[in-house]
Amino acid sequence: MSFRDAFAKVRIYPKINPGEVWKAKDSSIRLLGSLTRHWHEERYCLILSNSTMCNDPEWPLVLIAPLSHQLQPKALPDLYVQKTDKNGLRLKSRLILSQIQPLGKADLQEHVGDIDIAEWEEIVRYVFWHIDRD
Repeated sequence: MSFRDAFAKVRIYPKINPGEVWKAKDSSIRLLGSLTRHWHEERYCLILSNSTMCNDPEWPLVLIAPLSHQLQPKALPDLYVQKTDKNGLRLKSRLILSQIQPLGKADLQEHVGDIDIAEWEEIVRYVFWHIDRD
């Protein structure tokens, strides 16, 4: 058993905050269209859960939006995110808001950066647009 697994078993998780970009186990993230998917050891993702959920030791999940360097196909709610020093992305990426999903906190591998507040506000608007009842 790895240290990460042992810590998860006793509900000790890394400090996680909304708006952070993390590397996660790619095998833990489900994407539709997986037959044409290019598998990696890790995948970048954006933490969407609020601070309460991120830091609750009794709750083992966070809500994430996967990221991809593959910019197409882009679904309507997906957004492009530019690479910046602050967000830690290696390339311009597609934030796959069309495939928001839960992820085990134990599957998070490394915090790589943060989305700036103006971009976070745009992302939140798109999330609410995607789930709004019109």
